[in-house]
Amino acid sequence: MVTYKDLLKAHFSDCDVGRARRKFGEEHLTSRLTVDRSEVLEPKLRGPWRDDVDVGLARWQFGYRTLSSGNTMELLMHIHAVDRNDVPLLTEWEQVAFCGDCKGSSGACPGFAPRFDTIKPKVRTLYVITTSMDAVWAMQYMPLNSSKVGWMLRGLQFIDRITVKYHDRLLEALRQCGFILGAGGCKACTSKKNCTAVRGGKCQQPSKRIYSMEAVGVDCDALHAAFYGEYLLWYYRRTNAMLTYMTRYAGILSDASPDAIVDAVHRAVINDKSFVPFDMVPHIDMPTARLMEIPSGIHKGCHQFVYDIDVS
Repeated sequence: MVTYKDLLKAHFSDCDVGRARRKFGEEHLTSRLTVDRSEVLEPKLRGPWRDDVDVGLARWQFGYRTLSSGNTMELLMHIHAVDRNDVPLLTEWEQVAFCGDCKGSSGACPGFAPRFDTIKPKVRTLYVITTSMDAVWAMQYMPLNSSKVGWMLRGLQFIDRITVKYHDRLLEALRQCGFILGAGGCKACTSKKNCTAVRGGKCQQPSKRIYSMEAVGVDCDALHAAFYGEYLLWYYRRTNAMLTYMTRYAGILSDASPDAIVDAVHRAVINDKSFVPFDMVPHIDMPTARLMEIPSGIHKGCHQFVYDIDVS
């Protein structure tokens, strides 16, 4: 089987995985992927919050309270059960392209992670957990005291930091449910410099190693389109507009019953240190979103909803 690293070696003599991936992602596949994935899904305002989306096995809205500031905001979670044969997969080439903007790698990145179809092949169900946060909470709690572009970058960092830390804790609580797939890079080592797997060695902390959905080749963009009728929202630096929400993807490959998975996730949610009931989330007025044509990348010509931010 041709591996991710074999593909890089075929095109880049120095085999610097990080640099090769960035170069490949910038220069290759854009036209083919645009053709293959450019069907314009009818965008729906606020994606996962729509009333007509398939809620899957469960849907929860609940509050998240930060320990430091005490700010309370809303999270939305869905759980879906997907037969492993129906899980959309990226090709090895597409994985290289999608990782094009990454500025580093870990021992759980493509090339070091197994392909999805080789993981627990006898397990038939992938339970997909999506957790979304509306960007309105960044607008609520972050002062608009910088340039528009600067504020939006900090606003994205705000919701990115909250959702990724939340998912890390959630997955830690769900390790006993099955084979866990997370979001983002591996966090087993405190520093990437300590990762032996990325240098071709044996992982020193296999019990803490978690591969992301994308790293094993799951096409989360296609999953998002199937679940919510629009592609995953991305920030485009030159548009001066803020994406309306961010969604994190995680998965559990498990033979457990749907009821058992839903119950385990529910316990993990209510036992998390950040949890507050939804009726304690403050009401805020929602800003108006507008439809933006995506200017570049594999979704060029498609549309997504964004917020316009008035920074004065």
